[in-house]
Amino acid sequence: MTLPFSLDLPQPDDWHLHLRDGAMMRAVLPATAAVFGRAVVMPNLKPPVVCTADAVAYRDRILKALPSGMDFKPLMTAYLTETTDPDDLERGYRDGVLFAAKLYPAGATTNSDAGVRSMEAIAPLLDRLQSIGMPLLCHTEVADPAVDFFDREKVFIDRVAAPLHRSHPELKLVLEHLSTAYAADYVRSEGRKGFLAATLTAHHMALSRNALFDSGLHPHLFCLPVLKREEDRQAIVRAATSGEPMFFAGTDSAPHRARPRKPRAPMAVSLPPRWPLPFMPKSLTAQVLWTSCRPSSRSTALPLRLARERQDAYARESASLARILYLGTDGGGR
Repeated sequence: MTLPFSLDLPQPDDWHLHLRDGAMMRAVLPATAAVFGRAVVMPNLKPPVVCTADAVAYRDRILKALPSGMDFKPLMTAYLTETTDPDDLERGYRDGVLFAAKLYPAGATTNSDAGVRSMEAIAPLLDRLQSIGMPLLCHTEVADPAVDFFDREKVFIDRVAAPLHRSHPELKLVLEHLSTAYAADYVRSEGRKGFLAATLTAHHMALSRNALFDSGLHPHLFCLPVLKREEDRQAIVRAATSGEPMFFAGTDSAPHRARPRKPRAPMAVSLPPRWPLPFMPKSLTAQVLWTSCRPSSRSTALPLRLARERQDAYARESASLARILYLGTDGGGR
């Protein structure tokens, strides 16, 4: 189909990215740097990035691995533990080394075993983050085995996010990779106050859990947070297309090592970093605009603005998306 117009897409930023380390980082970094100007880099390495010195060393490794001629800025995060030093966090933030702190509920996802088991244990950290204006990024799921797998996001909001937002109303809180209408409604309601926001992924806009079971089980469509109901997918698309500034994009691209074709447990998958930009114009007849929340030489936080009449194109792309995901890097939400 020939369009009667063209679109200029400003260079976006990725507000949730896993680069890993070593040879894997060197392999995937060029794909991100070719598309994004900046990215918020997740700290769940093994061992994790738990202090400012770790973040400096990791940032230096990223920049050293960046191919010549590429302009890319990694925004570093610190992995919160129950022994994190608040003074170190503040120094790293004020010195411009740390962009944000990351909350992993212990056991919720890849390399989260050193994460937080008790919110009470990190109360001094939360107080400090609020006082200095340092954002807190949350893996928005509980790890409680008594909670139904499909309810982990909702329970996190009820047990952790909502109480935290009430007790620390000026803490800059980001709930990551939303996957439910419940979460989108909560962020929309509370985010109007200016201290609560959320990242959205392309795969949670593109697929519902029906895709997992269409004509058989598709383990390469398993991701964390797991895909939800069709009405949840539609709610995430509505959030992304609303233009509301509390919603912005984070690919949650997360590479893993190759596994056997029939692994003992299904791998979690996510999109390769290059996927969102070229795929969405194709599936939405090129009616996609990446917009920034404030003027900048490059895009900052993006809500995705999608033509509403084309939103259902995501569902119709499920089969081809499955092939793209199978060939791409995997490890979504991890």
